[in-house]
Amino acid sequence: MNRTWFISSVAALAVLLDVAAVAAATRTIRGTVPDDIIMAGKRIDVRADVTGDTVVAGRTVDIAGRIGDTLIAAGRRLTIGGAIRNDAILAGETVGIGGAVGDNLFAAGRSVAVEGRVGGKAIAFGGRVSLGPRAIVADARLAGGALIVAGTVARSLRLAGGEVQINGTVLGDANVVADHLRLGRTARIGGRLIVESARAPEVAPGAVVAGGISHRQPEEARRGVVAQVAARLVSALAMLIGLWILGAVLLLLAPNIVRDVQRSLTQRPLPSLGVGLLIAIAGLPFALLLALTLIGLPLALGVLSAYFFALGTAVPLFGLAIGRAWAVRRMGPEPRRSAVLARLAAVLLVVVLLGALPFVGSLVWVGTGLLGMGATGLALFERWRGRSGRGGTTALPPAGAAPAQ
Repeated sequence: MNRTWFISSVAALAVLLDVAAVAAATRTIRGTVPDDIIMAGKRIDVRADVTGDTVVAGRTVDIAGRIGDTLIAAGRRLTIGGAIRNDAILAGETVGIGGAVGDNLFAAGRSVAVEGRVGGKAIAFGGRVSLGPRAIVADARLAGGALIVAGTVARSLRLAGGEVQINGTVLGDANVVADHLRLGRTARIGGRLIVESARAPEVAPGAVVAGGISHRQPEEARRGVVAQVAARLVSALAMLIGLWILGAVLLLLAPNIVRDVQRSLTQRPLPSLGVGLLIAIAGLPFALLLALTLIGLPLALGVLSAYFFALGTAVPLFGLAIGRAWAVRRMGPEPRRSAVLARLAAVLLVVVLLGALPFVGSLVWVGTGLLGMGATGLALFERWRGRSGRGGTTALPPAGAAPAQ
């Protein structure tokens, strides 16, 4: 689930950058740039020798020049054909690296293809990740649905994926966690091959593993049923306690905001869900676009802080909103704090139990998180609008009440 969400987030980032870049001009950089480059546009084409860092975002990004320091790029389609002296940090729908990266490569996308040289670690995540036949990397850490290693890894290789195929050369050890691993006839592994999979690896004639193959079942398959259940119960209990403590702190420090969040969620559930979805999808791209302008950099840091705070408090605030609404129905508009905390525990218990179910669990966590985040956003907006308009806070009107004329 985590891998799928990561890939989906990267795809959403690429699409949003695609939309945001439509109105911007195509930017082409040539010659020599004795400074950093920070820019966004519909298309970014860098064919210059850049002395400093390069930070770019656009629908299409082509880097064919030499980058004297670090490259950070985001977009729908990234093509890196030049030379980067230090690290390269890339996120897009389609990411291709055919040039040279002097230090570490960090890449994420629906499709990530490495065809060049990486002097440090190549760390990549995606739906499909490949090290092409011409790729030479020091170390590789790859994760995705389909992984193909056809190049050369000078030291160690670590893979985590669904369908994994190794056709290239690994001079050190290879550690693989996969649904299915296949070693092609051209595969050469100088050290040990350690495989964690429910199925035995498929080894073609001609493949060589100098240090031998060690195959083991996935951890959950090795553990007994009782141990698995106990581990899940302990994990669920720890999560429940952590969420409840965070909710209690929020109630103690910001009772008025909790009250407003409760009103937003109970009176406007669908707008809360919509606002939560908007915040979840647009928060990071918005902060990135702000960061691309030096003037907006401090604001971008503030947006990032608020975004991650909203993610962390979304579920506890959802629980507080439902728990307080429950207490209000029983005790009136100002329930005791202890009553709200008791009902918070009950609501969170239901969320944690439902969240542990297969298939349904993901929807429960996503739904409660979006509702909590959206209701908080609506509540804070109403408070800000009230202060801006009349110098005080504004309470939401009762459900069903006619708007003021």
